[in-house]
Amino acid sequence: MLRRIKFALLLVVLIFGMSSPVLSEEEPPSSPETYSVYLPFLNLSPNNLSISQLHYSSSDEVVEVTNNGPGTQSLDGWTIYSAIGSQTYHFSGVSLGVGQRVRVHSGPDAFANPPLDLLWSTAYLWNNNGDRAELYDNNNQLRDSSCYKSGC
Repeated sequence: MLRRIKFALLLVVLIFGMSSPVLSEEEPPSSPETYSVYLPFLNLSPNNLSISQLHYSSSDEVVEVTNNGPGTQSLDGWTIYSAIGSQTYHFSGVSLGVGQRVRVHSGPDAFANPPLDLLWSTAYLWNNNGDRAELYDNNNQLRDSSCYKSGC
């Protein structure tokens, strides 16, 4: 990825910075030209994770997080937060490849089958009348949320 970034920056310099500076006694133009460059392959976003499922009405409640790309994403330090009840799940030692999903289970029939099925609690956590799941990154920045009923 770093190689692509360096190449893109070099390309921009070559395309828009070809002329060398000219020493002149003329005044510089009053409004310099500006250019917009669209580089669709240059995605500097630190992640592309989303809550892809929030299943709350069974004895195995599930929050599913999906990596939508462009590369493998570590979830170390990330959290899922249940807004009603203020419960927090802390990820540790989990990485998702592109397209991979991790499911975090709660409720009496919750189970663990690491690394992609993780146990939060055997208690019910999600309020059936409404709740909101929030996904926070390792810098405590909200990255996605999903809600239902009165939790919205």
